[in-house]
Amino acid sequence: MNKENDERYLHWIDHVVKDSLGKDGIQSLPGFGKPLKKEALQGDALSSTLKNARYLPEWLRLQKEIKQEIENAIKSGNREEKIGSINRKIKRYNLSCPSQFQKSLVTAESLENQLEAWS
Repeated sequence: MNKENDERYLHWIDHVVKDSLGKDGIQSLPGFGKPLKKEALQGDALSSTLKNARYLPEWLRLQKEIKQEIENAIKSGNREEKIGSINRKIKRYNLSCPSQFQKSLVTAESLENQLEAWS
């Protein structure tokens, strides 16, 4: 294959990287040539990026709210009144969270067991 055919099959990002290498664009970046920080190599990139940006996804915010509501319902003793509100939040949570984190609805009798699941 000749050079023209090789370039035809390159992705646009490949062209950008190639241009940057030729213009000392990458070498001039801060930290170029230095080892990555230990934190950058742990966990997954999305979670660490979101954490560094101080972004809390909606489903994690709901998770905290649901746990607090369950605790309040147990402490206050008026479980029946709060079950509807808790279950509406659980439905919203289940629609917004990854499928492996979905939880079942609560009943007045299952609040203590559910509190463990939400902790």
